[in-house]
Amino acid sequence: MSSIRSLLLWTSVFTLANLLGGCGSTSLPLNSNNGGHSGSGPVPTVIAQALELNGVAPNRKQEVQFSEAMDPATINAKTFVITDPGGNQMPGVVSYDPGFNVAAFQPTPALETGASYTATINTGAASTGGMHLAAPYVFAFTTRAETDSSPLAVKQVSPAANAACVSPNAQIVITFNEAPDASTVTAQNIVVTDSNGNKITTTLSTNINTTQVMVTPASPLPSGVITVMVSNIGDLADLKMPQPFTWSFSTVCSASGGGSGAPGGFVYVSTPSVAGSAGNFIQGWSVAADGTLTAVPGSPFNTSGQAGQVVADGKYLFADMFAGGSMSIDTYSIAANGGLTLTTTIPAHSISGTPTIYNMGTTTDFTDRTGQTLYDFAQTYSVQSNGSLNWVGSITDGSGGYIEDQISFTGDDRFGYSSDCTSGNQNFWAFTHGSNGALTRFNPNANVPAVSPNPAGTSYCPTYSAAIPAPDNLHVIFSLQVGTGPMSYQGVNQLAVYTINYADGTLHTADTAATMPKTTVGQATDYKFDPSGNWLAVAGSSGLELFSYNNGMLSGGTTLLANDAPSQIGWDKAGHLFAVSQFSGKLYVFDVANGIATAAPGSPHAVPTYSYLAVQPAP
Repeated sequence: MSSIRSLLLWTSVFTLANLLGGCGSTSLPLNSNNGGHSGSGPVPTVIAQALELNGVAPNRKQEVQFSEAMDPATINAKTFVITDPGGNQMPGVVSYDPGFNVAAFQPTPALETGASYTATINTGAASTGGMHLAAPYVFAFTTRAETDSSPLAVKQVSPAANAACVSPNAQIVITFNEAPDASTVTAQNIVVTDSNGNKITTTLSTNINTTQVMVTPASPLPSGVITVMVSNIGDLADLKMPQPFTWSFSTVCSASGGGSGAPGGFVYVSTPSVAGSAGNFIQGWSVAADGTLTAVPGSPFNTSGQAGQVVADGKYLFADMFAGGSMSIDTYSIAANGGLTLTTTIPAHSISGTPTIYNMGTTTDFTDRTGQTLYDFAQTYSVQSNGSLNWVGSITDGSGGYIEDQISFTGDDRFGYSSDCTSGNQNFWAFTHGSNGALTRFNPNANVPAVSPNPAGTSYCPTYSAAIPAPDNLHVIFSLQVGTGPMSYQGVNQLAVYTINYADGTLHTADTAATMPKTTVGQATDYKFDPSGNWLAVAGSSGLELFSYNNGMLSGGTTLLANDAPSQIGWDKAGHLFAVSQFSGKLYVFDVANGIATAAPGSPHAVPTYSYLAVQPAP
């Protein structure tokens, strides 16, 4: 059934018409009524202009929205004109959309770049009741240096993708990254369906000085999964969405509040012998369906030295060890019950002839997506069938330096990405992944959004990365923090979605300061996607937050932990989220379902301070 579109009326009215009306900006003849009130109903006014987020592109339409339904015959090339500084009228096509009371002027050909123009809607424009504008509505604009060549995209949605317990009376809000062309916002292009695929009757509304479209169901949403598909929406340059955007949410609440209902794998923490700890050991727990932890047989496992960072690849647990002034990497096989058995030990490879020293960081040990390559403090090791390690090479920055931050790989391991802000430089690291796991650095040419507002010297500082785990998803997330220079990046963290060019691995983001989600957890310390790629957990100096990801867009952001500073996080395949806080000595466990995180029984668990985290996902 077709949806009925309605106008969202706004109480604030532009005053520019009153300021500029009667200034003789155009010599075109007015309607003979000349602003009279011989008709019936309210006098129409212009209540909005189409929002231009990134400057006025010369090939975009100019749109205005009226407070009343207008007589289409009075919206034409004589009542809506654009002129240059010399008063010359620009050629174009004028149209009227009765669904949202929007008049549009499409320049044909495009206007000049970097030029000034004046738009006038004169008093010949009249409502369906015959009431004319009381005075001309006039606005001036200057075109930017380039035309608009990129289609718009959905930037945020509410309710969030995969959300549960959504109210049946909830309004659906779609936020685009630029103003949509109101004429393309139709019931055919925004379709809402229930669990059985039946269309749900809705009313669409918008105000063109925003980038949002509101979708209001005609009656309460039915119980079950609700799906929204957005397609063929165009921007003001008549560029349509290249593909549909679809997401779902549920009006049903999870009975248990839990994840998949399946048991998880195993979780381990290593504890170095430092002040306040009780010795050198690794603790291990099995994870029940509700997130309950049970110590695995033999835990805690004593180690031969200070146990540093740990990482699991599916069959083995790798642990950094420091003893007697030397560094080694120990490999433990993981039994079916989670128990650990030491299988091999190798000396850590040296950097420029200097043995790798014990590192108290949190992100330098990791594996690729296959688990067949271990990356340990700027070194690459291939994992043999018996768990032994063969050194492959060093991870360099191409100029003699070494990359020590965690690298996040695309789902097919084709590319790996990381970032940092050493000495205030915005470093985006990109690598191709060889068949033996070796990494070769290249320049991703990543752009950086401008800070807004932008005090002198302020910029964004990138930290780490999180690539989407699905093999065919070409997006990677970077945390960007506001600051003014080296060691001064103390502002809010925002999350930018970068698109990967699969041909060469280069990166580009269309995000702006206004569109990037903000975190509420302070400075980011770690952030990772769950194995499904639907949820991004972000740990920071003041808590842990969860964001929903769908089709290149992040939304949501709910603080789960407060008054703590998780330093490492991890996921298993059953929807359990783990976070360890090194300084408070706590291990948190959450059971996540549809974006709702429930603290698991017994969470948080006490662990020694300075512990490191490894999660062994369920098979």
